[in-house]
Amino acid sequence: MVTEDDHFNVGGDGEGGSGGGADHDPVQDMIACDRPIEFVPHSMSKYGMDAYRDPPVTGYQTLTTGTQVTGIGWKAMSTDETGMLRVQVNDSDADELNFQYQSGGTGVSADGDATSGYTLSLQAPPGNEDILLAVCNRDTTTGEASIAGGIGVAAYERFALELKVVPVGHELNYTQEQLEEALNDIYGQAVVSWDVEYLPALDINYWDENGDGLIERPNTDYSNEMRAVWESFLASMQYDPVQQGQAYLFVIPGITEGGDVRGYMPIKSRYGFVTADATTRDVAHELGHGVFNLRHTFSEENSFTLPQGETDNLMDYSTGTELWKYQWDFIHNPEGGWHIFEDVEEGESGVIVNKSKIMAVLDTLKNAYANGNSQVSYNYSTSILYHSSVALGDADPIQIQIEFYPRNQEVKINPGLYNEYPEENIYQQQGDFTSLRFEGIGTGGHDVLHIDVDSDNVDVLKNYLYGADLEHIQQFADSAMLIGESWETPGVEYTCNNTIRAYLYYMKNETVLFPVTDPENPDSRFGSGLETQDGPTAFKGLISWTGTANRIYEDLNSNSLTEYFERLTKPSTQTWNVFFDDIQNQANLGEIIIGVVKESGPGHIVAIVPKTLFSGTPEKTKVGDDFDVELPIAIEAGTDTKAIMQFPKSRSSKITRLTNPYIWFKYIK
Repeated sequence: MVTEDDHFNVGGDGEGGSGGGADHDPVQDMIACDRPIEFVPHSMSKYGMDAYRDPPVTGYQTLTTGTQVTGIGWKAMSTDETGMLRVQVNDSDADELNFQYQSGGTGVSADGDATSGYTLSLQAPPGNEDILLAVCNRDTTTGEASIAGGIGVAAYERFALELKVVPVGHELNYTQEQLEEALNDIYGQAVVSWDVEYLPALDINYWDENGDGLIERPNTDYSNEMRAVWESFLASMQYDPVQQGQAYLFVIPGITEGGDVRGYMPIKSRYGFVTADATTRDVAHELGHGVFNLRHTFSEENSFTLPQGETDNLMDYSTGTELWKYQWDFIHNPEGGWHIFEDVEEGESGVIVNKSKIMAVLDTLKNAYANGNSQVSYNYSTSILYHSSVALGDADPIQIQIEFYPRNQEVKINPGLYNEYPEENIYQQQGDFTSLRFEGIGTGGHDVLHIDVDSDNVDVLKNYLYGADLEHIQQFADSAMLIGESWETPGVEYTCNNTIRAYLYYMKNETVLFPVTDPENPDSRFGSGLETQDGPTAFKGLISWTGTANRIYEDLNSNSLTEYFERLTKPSTQTWNVFFDDIQNQANLGEIIIGVVKESGPGHIVAIVPKTLFSGTPEKTKVGDDFDVELPIAIEAGTDTKAIMQFPKSRSSKITRLTNPYIWFKYIK
């Protein structure tokens, strides 16, 4: 017996646990009003209803009225919408019914009567889950009420997911609109919607390792052929990058030893596979596994086990599409947590589709080479990386493919030792490509790292990794020293400035270091002639006449050439070792670094060049308070020396413990 101030008590099913459903106090006897009622879907209701199910299915409650025990089903609704529900009264009694949540919470309004039935408008119950009770009219004298029946109400936050369907040589036999409608009908039961998009076909065939035309059946989460398919798709980057809340389904020819299997998607995964004859139910079934971590109803790993093929549940091997209350709960709070909303790059395989991480791979090689390291190690969990638009330095973006062999294992390579091979394929493309292949240290000659680019852009890649082409730098330096000597005026040491301005011209087609016109001799070509294929050419630049190293020093030091040169200054906290190492490393990568000193006579100027162009062994000296400073390699030119050697050559401008007169600049235009 209950009174107006009482809450109604509904018993649990004795199972509790993972299926969901509120836990309640022990069963109390209630007075039954013997009114046969039925809760049915409203014509405007959007979400699911689930009838009471006997154990071992969990998540259901029973209502005891007198000696009668009635099972209570469930109605799903959204937390931010009004839920609609119909109640049919299957007798001729005109006495009205009232409706309220078991906890006494408000949020239920009824329209209609016992004769025509009731339309209930529901707000989310307290705690988003409660039992809605149909209460017979109370006795006006005693206040006693009796219960006609009840239904559980579970409110969930609505959310939407995206499904991208990718044909791999085959297509589904229904449209994306038909698939979207079917998925929304099925998952709408659990207050979830899908946005479906059919993407262009993935035109590859090299996933087929054994040549049977079928996707290999996996022994673990994914087979190698499956990984090859979705890694190829991700790496192609022809579509928007994978985002949180997206799932991908690849339409494939078939699955080896699959029999009648039309789909595969591991628990807690983002990528699934279906055959061309898969039904919309098959698609929904696989998404249940991968996205929502739902297990088969007959699985021993499920919270309960039912006979296979005997239910209408989506996760049974049958034709049914029902989702039950415990599955609604899992869909909104998957066992083991959400996977489809995890950081894409920390997901199931570690496939890198982020161009900044591709740059990190290249920069590891670049920095190791620049620092003179003969060994660099890596351990990547993917086999192939690709991006169609990677900007290396100032060059136009290029496409790059990187392949690692093997994956998930530490491998060591020499960053400067590679062989070039022709390559015919980069993801979804055939063409003229070049592959830089690095042999693994201690692997017996096996190449473990491939970096593939368009053949037209291989110099862009090598220039970024190793600086400008060393062969060309050597040629430019040799030519600059020869032309500088040919311009030398007897008795006057102009060779260094002529050589360095010629070197800058050869390297960058830049004339800024040539002197301006001699105001007293406008036709003079002194210091300005350069032998080209067409003969001597007069160049004029921005250096004060007469263009000696002292004039270059003065013009650079006055900051009048900041459009062309950036000054490199050693901070007070930096050692000379670090300062000169940095200058050398920049030159190793193809930067134009010049050092100039002002002194009696014409002064002196040098250009730092890649260390590998020096055939000798660098010496170390003391600079200031720093011991064992290795000075950089430079083009040195004068009346007595014209060579690539360790800076500085023997002259009054030599850097010593007490003398360090050079200023340094990097060409930046």
